Amino acid sequence: MNAKKITERQQWLTRFTLGEPIPTSPPAKDYELASLKSDFDILDLSTVTTLHVNRAARAALIYGQMPCLSDAADCVIARARQIISPTRYLEAQAISSYVKALDSLQKALDSPSERFKAEVLCATEILALYELLDPFGETAWIRHAAGAARLIQLRGPKSYNSEFEKALFMAHTGPIMTEALLNNEHCFLETDAWKGVFRSVIKEDALISDRSGIVVELMILKSNIPGLFHDVAEIVESEEPDRIAVNELACRIHDLRVDLLKWHNSYELLLSLAPEILPGSPEYDRGCKTFGTYLSCVILVSRLLGALSPSERVELENETQMLSNHMLALEVEARATSSAVCIFMAQTLGVSRATIATSRDWLMGESVEIGPDSLKGEPRDVIAGWKFDRWNTALGRKK
Repeated sequence: MNAKKITERQQWLTRFTLGEPIPTSPPAKDYELASLKSDFDILDLSTVTTLHVNRAARAALIYGQMPCLSDAADCVIARARQIISPTRYLEAQAISSYVKALDSLQKALDSPSERFKAEVLCATEILALYELLDPFGETAWIRHAAGAARLIQLRGPKSYNSEFEKALFMAHTGPIMTEALLNNEHCFLETDAWKGVFRSVIKEDALISDRSGIVVELMILKSNIPGLFHDVAEIVESEEPDRIAVNELACRIHDLRVDLLKWHNSYELLLSLAPEILPGSPEYDRGCKTFGTYLSCVILVSRLLGALSPSERVELENETQMLSNHMLALEVEARATSSAVCIFMAQTLGVSRATIATSRDWLMGESVEIGPDSLKGEPRDVIAGWKFDRWNTALGRKK
């Protein structure tokens, strides 16, 4: 598929992180049947999206056997074909297929014996992909992404044992964390039980892959960020922050930051022991995505720590700005070699740009600032609420 034809969807596609193309072929009776029936390869979408569901769909697509999954695949194929060759007929066909898929999925969700099957979760994730490709689906995709997240949570951490289920789980961890952060909520993936699921999916089949230990460990660390962001926001918004609570939270953030820096040391050591990774190779793409995820995590965590620690704020902010500019440079480098990486990095670039845009606020002394909190006459140890709000707005977070 020509990536230029879905440029308008890139901001949505970026929410699906660290996906990989699939090198193996499934039985003809399953995945290939869908391709032959439609004269379109659904895995072509892997070149323009980082959604892990492609791996799961190709490995275990039971096309023609479970209506909700087959209908979901049909509607995505129909939408992709319409994007490639826009006609009224194909548009009508895409909409008709989507309506049918929604009906099938609803019937499966209404069935106590089917609603928690892995195939139903897969169908939900595939429908989220359809919404990403639909020019009128900006809000609808969020419902399916949120629905898939809810299904993952309701199935419970003991329900991800097969390769298919593990692939589906990893397919949605990025969107779950992103939505929790943007909605100002704790992420259920931060609990020990779900961290156990993360570790159970590790499969060292490549130096860097969505299921390699180094990447899974990074995702475990990332799962803590939405909750810490929520807790910092509560303290910043309070009129008289409790000093003990502030110190305890600052220690938790500091520990996470140390863990991220240790992760980076391990990552650099891993790369140093590996053969040279050439730009344009799959390993290069995966490395850019992984390092971009790391940079966005460190930027967010350093900002949160600076919000609570006035003595470290300027030093942390200077480092944060350096990392943000590093992210911009990485994107320029990746743009010359991989359009897929550029699509992925649109999200992490959003973190960098929001941080750079609000730099002056965070470097400004609390006692001389111009804003609502400065009218109280006393400088705050915690960052001024209006500064934090302005950063939140730039990131697109809810209050």
